[in-house]
This record gives sequence, C-alpha cells and structure tokens, in this order.
Amino acid sequence: MRRLFHPFRLLTRVVTLAWLWRNRHDIVRWARFVARTAANRAELDRDQVLAEARARLALTLDERTRTAGDLDIERVAAGLVVVRTHLERPTAQVARDVLEQVTGVEAVDVVDLAAPIEVVSTSTTSPGTSGTSGSAGTTVSTSAYGNGR
Repeated sequence: MRRLFHPFRLLTRVVTLAWLWRNRHDIVRWARFVARTAANRAELDRDQVLAEARARLALTLDERTRTAGDLDIERVAAGLVVVRTHLERPTAQVARDVLEQVTGVEAVDVVDLAAPIEVVSTSTTSPGTSGTSGSAGTTVSTSAYGNGR
C-alpha cells in the first residue's frame, strides 16, 4: 500500500513547490508585513493595520499584481495608500485601479521604486501640523521598508 501512494506524495510536493515559487513575491510581501506588524504592535493603530491588510489582500487576489516582483505597499495612513513600483510598467496602473476599489482607501499614490524612500514621522502631532516640521518632540524615522528596496 505504501508503494501505491509514493507517486502521489511526490506529485503533491512538486505541485506545492511550483505554487510556492510562482507566488514567492506575494509570500515575501505578506511575511514582511506580518513581521513588521508583530515587531511594532504597540505603536500601530488597529484600523491602520486592517486597512493595510485589506489593501494587500486586494493585490493578492488580483493575478496581475500577485506575481509582480517590483510592487509593494510602502505605507497606509488615513485612507492614503503609497505603493512602490516601476512607474513605466503597466503594474503601476493596475495596482492603482485595484487599490481604488478597496473599502477605506481614498487615494493611491504610486511612487517610483528608484526614488529615495521618504522620511515619515512616527509620533503624533497636533492637528494641522506636519510630522516632519521639526517641532519639538517629533521623532523622525525612515519608512517601514527602508531596507534599500
């Protein structure tokens, strides 16, 4: 009986490995998101995390963006989704179209992958002031994906 199921196990492994390889970019993006969320869970707002998860899910469900290796969400804040990709590729417009359909997303900003990573404020400021204005008590750090990508 064991010999009978041996080819099926091999086939299952091959199919699983092929699926993992085809979706490797999406798996890595989700892994980074989960790791970043777990590491910064005390600082993150629940609604912001859910909004980013909805945006990532939308990109995962669309076949054109799931396998795109040059596409990633940089940040989500107050209804604005910032996506990094190559602007000359059709993936940029597809990502914009997909993300505009997501609940809670008011605007989508597509940034060139070669552009320098923008500095983002991580502290709260009073309404109407910019987090990067240099006011006292403002902590400035690089984006969550400031790893040179």
